[in-house]
Amino acid sequence: MRLVFDRDTLLSSLEKICSIANGKTTFAILSSFLIEVKDGKCSFTATDLSDTMRLSVDAQTDEDGAFLLKAKESLEIIKGLPKGEITLELLSNAIKISCGKFKASLNVSDITEFPKVTISDITSGLKFNSSELKSALGNVAQFASAENARPEFCGVHLEYKFGDKKDAVVTMVATDGHRLAKAELISEDVNAGDPNPDGYIISTKAVIMLAKFFAEEDSILFALEKKKSDNKAIFKGDNITITTSLIAGRYPDFSAVVPDADKNIVVDKNAMMASLKRSALINNKQLVTRIELSKDNINVCSSGQMGSMSDDVECKYDGETVVIGVNPKYLNESLSIVDDSFAVIGVIDCDSPIRIMSETDFDAKNFGTLSVVMPMQL
Repeated sequence: MRLVFDRDTLLSSLEKICSIANGKTTFAILSSFLIEVKDGKCSFTATDLSDTMRLSVDAQTDEDGAFLLKAKESLEIIKGLPKGEITLELLSNAIKISCGKFKASLNVSDITEFPKVTISDITSGLKFNSSELKSALGNVAQFASAENARPEFCGVHLEYKFGDKKDAVVTMVATDGHRLAKAELISEDVNAGDPNPDGYIISTKAVIMLAKFFAEEDSILFALEKKKSDNKAIFKGDNITITTSLIAGRYPDFSAVVPDADKNIVVDKNAMMASLKRSALINNKQLVTRIELSKDNINVCSSGQMGSMSDDVECKYDGETVVIGVNPKYLNESLSIVDDSFAVIGVIDCDSPIRIMSETDFDAKNFGTLSVVMPMQL
C-alpha cells in the first residue's frame, strides 16, 4: 500500500489530528491515529474516546488498506520536511516515509488495538453557515468554566426551537457562575427532529476544535446520535467530521440571570476596554474595579500594590448615579465579543447583574446575543 501526499496538505491534516491524538492519555494506542483508504478515498481518524475526528485527505493511492501512525511524532517529522510530495509506504511491519533525500522507517502499532469508532454519515439535522457558527461558539465558549466542580458549566449549552419558516432558532450559552455569554443563530432545518426541551451540553474542547478547524466556506451540519450508554453530538463539514460525547446534567435556567436593565449606558467599546485594561494592571490581583456611572461619564477607579488610578470615559447616559464593583477582566472579555463599535452596558443597581450587548442589537430590541457579568462587593 502506497500513499502520496502534498506536504502542506499532510501537515495541515496532522495538526488537526494532534488536537485529539496529542499523547496526553493513559492509553498509549490513543496517541496514534488511523490512516484508512477505502474505495480509493483516504481518511485520518483520531479519538480520545470522548471526542473523535475524521478528516478526508487528498492523496494518491494504489490500493485500499489501513494502518496506524504515532500522531505527534509524525507531525514533528513532517514539519521539518521541505515542500513537495511525501510518500508513505506500508511494509510488513513498518511505514516507510520518503521526501526528496529524506527516508525513514517507522514502526506501526497493532491496528486491532485501536478503538472501533463509528461515525455516522449524517444527512439531516441543523445546517449552519460555518463562519457564523464558528464566531458564535468561539465567543461563547470562553465564558465556560475550567473547573470540574460543576461539569455542566464546563461546556456550551445548545438548544433550539423551530421558526415559522424552514429554519430553527439556535441558542448557545456558557457560564462559569461569575459571567455568562449567550448567542443566537438562525439555522436551516434539514429534518432535524424534535428538540430536547432541556437542550444539550457540548464540551468546550469540542467547541474549540470546531471553531478552529472547520473552513470558513463550509456548511456545517449538526445532529444528535442517541445511544444507551452515550449520547453524542455530530458536526459534519465538507472534509471534516467531529463527534463528541454530550456532558450529562441539566443546565441551569440562564434566563433568570439576564437582567431587565432600566439604566442603559452607550459607550465606545474600545475606549472602555482600554480603561479597564489599565485598571487591571494597577489593581493587580485585587480583582475589584470601582465604576461610577453618572451623566455622560463613566469613572473607572482602582488601586493596588502599584498605586491607584482614576479614568473618565465619555458615554451617553442621563440617569441617576450608580456605583458598581466589577472584575475588570470579566467586563473586558464581555466587551471584546461585542460585534459593534459601541456597546450598551445595562444595569439596575450595584447588587444586580450587568448586561452587555451591542448598540445595534439594543436598538433593534434583539436580546439574543449578549453577555452578563456579576457585580462584586467594593
